[in-house]
Amino acid sequence: MTDIPDNLAAMIENYAVVSATMIVDPKVIEARLAVESAKNRLVILEESLAEAEKPHRDELNSLEDYITGQILELGRSLSYKGVDVKHRSAYERVTWDNKQMTNLCMKNPALLDLLAPARKVTQVSASVKITYSSPDDL
Repeated sequence: MTDIPDNLAAMIENYAVVSATMIVDPKVIEARLAVESAKNRLVILEESLAEAEKPHRDELNSLEDYITGQILELGRSLSYKGVDVKHRSAYERVTWDNKQMTNLCMKNPALLDLLAPARKVTQVSASVKITYSSPDDL
């Protein structure tokens, strides 16, 4: 056994005892079985919902493709008939390799000259988010 302080060892041992007790507790076993049963029922319900929504989803996907293309051309967000269409402009994301940055800082205080190799740049494309909020405006 590694060198563990007595109070920490006692707490770890107590944790193991409580965990083992919990695993065999009949109430916990019953609750876990109920949760598993509910998860299985939920999977069946979700499959049923997906099947019922499929014709609508197919049409919505087609409409979303068209709307997305138009909004990217338009270059702005809009709301109409309970549908919010949010446009996000493209931008450049810059991140740094922290391990490489730390090594560079330790090696040379003239950091600014050494930063370029650690710089990572990602081009983030413009995007569109479409949400339906209310049938009241239809």
